Amino acid sequence: MNKRKQRNFKITRNIMVFLLLSLISYSIYTAYHIKTIQNSSNVFSKPPVYHYNVITDDNTSYLNTKFLEGLQNKSSLLNIVYEIKFIENISNIKSIKDAFDSSVFSDVDGVILKLSNNDIARDYINNCVSNNIPVITIGNDSLSSLKTAYIGTNKYNLGRSIASLIMEDPKTSVDVLVLFDTNYTNVPNNNSTSNNNFLNGILSINSEEKEINLTSYSLKKDQRSEIYIKNYLNSKTPDYIITTEPINSLRATKTLIDLNEIGKINLIASSSHPSILDYIKKGTILASTTEDYSLMGEMAIETLYEFNSGNSPSSYISVPFEITTKETVGEKINDK
Repeated sequence: MNKRKQRNFKITRNIMVFLLLSLISYSIYTAYHIKTIQNSSNVFSKPPVYHYNVITDDNTSYLNTKFLEGLQNKSSLLNIVYEIKFIENISNIKSIKDAFDSSVFSDVDGVILKLSNNDIARDYINNCVSNNIPVITIGNDSLSSLKTAYIGTNKYNLGRSIASLIMEDPKTSVDVLVLFDTNYTNVPNNNSTSNNNFLNGILSINSEEKEINLTSYSLKKDQRSEIYIKNYLNSKTPDYIITTEPINSLRATKTLIDLNEIGKINLIASSSHPSILDYIKKGTILASTTEDYSLMGEMAIETLYEFNSGNSPSSYISVPFEITTKETVGEKINDK
């Protein structure tokens, strides 16, 4: 009898110890997750005001990182949630259609479109807008669509500003190679509006005193700029190379260093990437153009928010750009 009581006591004691330890563990777990939730920028203290879809074929570039920073900053401020629909291959039209169909089916409050060629989605933009879902295009426009607004840089003025730098060259005739990345277009043969505007901006500075001879090439997705440059230099040496994306700008810089072409070929790069600013300071890169993709992300959220709130935001929002040279790079570095 006593043995049975002792055995029951041990069992009861073990159960109590187990329950006590479980309660302590659960309390610690709960306290930790409450603190995590309180510190998380992705969890709202109240239900989100609006829900947007972001459709893009870029998930790796430096410019996209800056764009997402802008989206996150403004959406957190305005209590908005957004969902990213990634298009792995822009040639797969069905994947673009599915992303838009999902937006309509879910009845989102707006779509932010940032493809390397937004015009390829013209019909789906129109369908969204006809279903009372506003669509904002980023970086390159879809002029023939019913899009609600376009946010980007004035490519014509950007081209003119670059040409103004080239005009300082003492030569009466200069050869310029422009390497377009997919953040400008994914259309072969440079048939896109943004490319043409950029090139036309450069050519608009042509004068009797200075002739600019342009050659342009659109890099395909995953095509490395250094390979193209090496092949191009086998037949011709330009006076200037203009790149339109940060990583390929750095690859082009390394290529010119390896080939001992720095000083013979002037490089005009893209963005305020820290390494690019450092090369400008050293004189390795002549200048760099900066399109503020972080501001584009903020403006995309803000524009949809204004539209959803019953206001009438502008249908064309031009984001300022900067040209950084050796004379101004110190200010840019100090701002970082």
